[in-house]
Amino acid sequence: MPDLPEERVRQKCLLDLLSLGYPKSHIGVEIAVERLSPKKIGHFGRRIDLVCFYKKGTLFLPLLLIECKAVKDDEKAFRQLSGYNEKIGAPFLGVANEIFTLYWREAGKQKTASFLPRYEELIQACKL
Repeated sequence: MPDLPEERVRQKCLLDLLSLGYPKSHIGVEIAVERLSPKKIGHFGRRIDLVCFYKKGTLFLPLLLIECKAVKDDEKAFRQLSGYNEKIGAPFLGVANEIFTLYWREAGKQKTASFLPRYEELIQACKL
C-alpha cells in the first residue's frame, strides 16, 4: 500500500481496533459497498475503508463501518457513510482522522462519542 496520509490513518485505526479486542478475522479492509448490502442498488465501485463484523450463527454481519480521512471533515465523511449504511444497516459508524468519532442512533436520536470503544462494549451495546 502507498504511504499516503489516508493510508496512515487507516493503519493506525487498524492497530487501535486490534488493541481494543476486535478480532482480526472480523475486520475487512476496503470492502465494496455492494458486497455488504442486501439491497443491491447503487454505490457500485464504492468501498468502505474498514468494516468490523460480528458473528450471528454462521453469518458475519456489519457492526461498525469506518471511513478514514487524511483531513478533518467529519460531516462529509459521515454523510458518505450514512448513505452507504442506508443499504447495509450497521448499528455503528465511525470517522477516523486525527481523532475518532463514533456515531449511532439511540431511542431515535443521533449520538456521538470521540473514542473507539472495545469490541465487547459495542457487542453489549447492541445486545448481540
